[in-house]
Amino acid sequence: MTDHRRIYLKIAAVLLLTLCLIIPFASCGSAPDDFQFFIEWGTNGAAAYYSDSGTLRKDTYAEDGNADKFITELTLDKETLDNFYKLLNGIDLKSYPEEYDPGCGFSAPSWDLNIGYTANGKTYKVSCKNVCGNGRSSDEPKGQAFLDVFYEIKDYLVSTPEWKALPDYERHLD
Repeated sequence: MTDHRRIYLKIAAVLLLTLCLIIPFASCGSAPDDFQFFIEWGTNGAAAYYSDSGTLRKDTYAEDGNADKFITELTLDKETLDNFYKLLNGIDLKSYPEEYDPGCGFSAPSWDLNIGYTANGKTYKVSCKNVCGNGRSSDEPKGQAFLDVFYEIKDYLVSTPEWKALPDYERHLD
């Protein structure tokens, strides 16, 4: 056997071994079958999404008392759920305390940011009370990671046709 052929065989063996090691882990980012999550934001957490029921809520306040007009159904596909699962695992949401200040400051009116998920029979929740309304930056790396994931999920939800079909807010804070 020539030296070139031996080198090619060694390269092929290394590539084959690498593929055999990588392929079993390729699906590790997939959400488990019991994965579900919720996200709430805004003044008193008025806007929300609950993946277990598919409930998407824009507001809890209606001048006529019919807040149901701000609620619709949104079913997320497997790819989107897998992506949100990867995001939440990527920041290790379970390492955050249940009550957390992401360090984005305070404003009036303030917002609540709540997010949580269940996977593999365990539930993790993080609640941020009275933070800067729509505050997207933090001086703390862990706080910034939390805000980045929170707003990536929130921004996706409010960009859906289902959200856009809901009526405009009836209260506006100046």
